[in-house]
Amino acid sequence: MKGKGAPIDGVVIPPAVALPTGIAVFARAPHPNAAALFMDFFLSDGQRILAERGNVPTNRTVQEPPPGLTLVDVAQFLDQGDKWTKLFREIFAGGGR
Repeated sequence: MKGKGAPIDGVVIPPAVALPTGIAVFARAPHPNAAALFMDFFLSDGQRILAERGNVPTNRTVQEPPPGLTLVDVAQFLDQGDKWTKLFREIFAGGGR
């Protein structure tokens, strides 16, 4: 809607937290060469497309992350995922304290 001129904007309430995502090729991909080409595109030219759509690209030559953005420590998230999921639900999903 903003792109069509609507008088709206997004606001990030600090702290801004992001969960990084990844890309990989399956070991037994039916078309491994196509998968590798897609991964190469995603990590190069595709980064500009992500930025144009409001995502934070990992390639800092395309766009720097917003100031104050904190990336979730994925290893810690995986190790303590149940704890954080429970806390999130208590705070934001009506589980109240």
